[in-house]
Amino acid sequence: LPPDINISGSGFTAEDSGRIRFGLNAVKNVGTRLIERSVEERQEKPYTSLYDFCKRMHGTELNRRTVESLIKAGAFDNLGSNRRSLVEATEGVLKSIESDSRKNLDGQIDLFSMMSGMDNTSAADSYQLKPCPEYTHPSLLQPEQQVSGLYLSGHPLASSREPSAPFTHHTTKPPTS
Repeated sequence: LPPDINISGSGFTAEDSGRIRFGLNAVKNVGTRLIERSVEERQEKPYTSLYDFCKRMHGTELNRRTVESLIKAGAFDNLGSNRRSLVEATEGVLKSIESDSRKNLDGQIDLFSMMSGMDNTSAADSYQLKPCPEYTHPSLLQPEQQVSGLYLSGHPLASSREPSAPFTHHTTKPPTS
C-alpha cells in the first residue's frame, strides 16, 4: 500500500488486511525529523488537509520538494483531493504559511481589520484547492516510482495484461498443486 500521512510510520508496517504499508522513511526527500514530528503530531489529531499538515509541520525539515515527494508517493491520497490538485497548490500553501509565520513573529496586526471588528485570519485559513482533473494513470505512476522506487498504486503494464493474455503461456506464479 502507498504511504499515508495519517497511518504510516517511518518503516514499513503490516496492516490487519495482511498488506504492507509503505514507510515514510523510504520516500525520497523526506527527513527523519519531519517523520518523527508528523507521527507525534497526528497522535493528537489526524491531518485533515495539505494545508493542515504543512501548517503543523512548519519549522521542521518541511520544504516544497519534501511535500511534493509525499504527494507523488500517495501519502495524501486519503485526504480527499487528487495528486494533481495537491501538487499545483503546494507552492501557494507553503508561501501562505511562511507569510503567516512572519506576521506572527513580527507581531503585526492588520489595522483595518482591527478597526472594522474583523478577526485577523490569514488567506491560507480559507485556502481552497482548485479542482483539476487527476493525472492519467501512467503519469501518476512515473513520479510515484521516482520518489519511492516502486509502483505502489498500479503498474504501467497492467493495462496490457488482458490484451496480451492469448499470447502468453508462462507466468511467474508458482504452480498450484
